[in-house]
Amino acid sequence: MPGTIAGKVSAGGISFEYRESKTSDAGGGPRGIEIKAAGSPKGYVKFYPITPNPHGNAAYNNNQAGFYSAVATEIAKGITAEKNDAKFTPLKSGERVPTIQGPAWSKLAKKAQDDAITKYNKEQGDKIAKQNEKTYYESIHADLVAKGGKSVTWSGVTYKLPAAT
Repeated sequence: MPGTIAGKVSAGGISFEYRESKTSDAGGGPRGIEIKAAGSPKGYVKFYPITPNPHGNAAYNNNQAGFYSAVATEIAKGITAEKNDAKFTPLKSGERVPTIQGPAWSKLAKKAQDDAITKYNKEQGDKIAKQNEKTYYESIHADLVAKGGKSVTWSGVTYKLPAAT
C-alpha cells in the first residue's frame, strides 16, 4: 500500500497494513487512514476519515508515524477473523478420481492412476485452501466495515473515525 506514512500493526493475531490517506490535494488538508489485513486481495482496503484534522495538533506534526500507528492499532483492536478450517480428505492409492468416469479409470495403468490421484489431490487441496483464505479475509473485511464510529485519543485530542468507506 503506497503512501506518505505507512506501516504494519498486529492485534489479535492478525497483521494489518495501513497508510495515511489525504482526502484532498491540500498539503495540510483533512486526513484519513486506509487499513487492510496484510496479504488480503485488492479491494479489501477500508478508508476511515479522521476528524478533526490532526494538523492542528503539534504532537501530530512532530510524530505523524506514531499517530497513524496508534489509529491503526485502535481500529485493529477487537477485529476477529473467522477461521474456516474446511478440510479435504485426499484420495488414497487405488481410489477412483471422481472426474474420471466409468471404464476409463480401470483402463488406466497404475502409474497413470497414481498420477491422476496426485493431481486431483493437489487441485482439491489448493481449492479448499483458497476458499479458507477467502473466508478469512472476508471476515476481517466485514469487521473493518463495522468499526466505524470509533474514536482515538492521541496526545490529549480525541479523533473520530466515522464509518469506513
